[in-house]
Amino acid sequence: MKDKYYRTKHFYWACFLYAKDLEIVGINKENGNRDAEFVFLKNTEIEIWQEIFNFGKEGSFEMLVDSRKFIKAIKELKEKLYSD
Repeated sequence: MKDKYYRTKHFYWACFLYAKDLEIVGINKENGNRDAEFVFLKNTEIEIWQEIFNFGKEGSFEMLVDSRKFIKAIKELKEKLYSD
């Protein structure tokens, strides 16, 4: 059975996913905050979003994320990351 979770250590990629309303289920901080791993429920669109995030043209419709949602995602993930 395939893993139902998607994991990443890339903070801004995690913020992008969170801003796209992907559900975060936890943050693994085994090696401290610096090497934290963000854990999301897998979504069929992750591969598409990853391609867009890494190689999309700046300003393209697919790259757009509401700035308020992205700022909120950064704040909330930092709070989760640095809370005990």
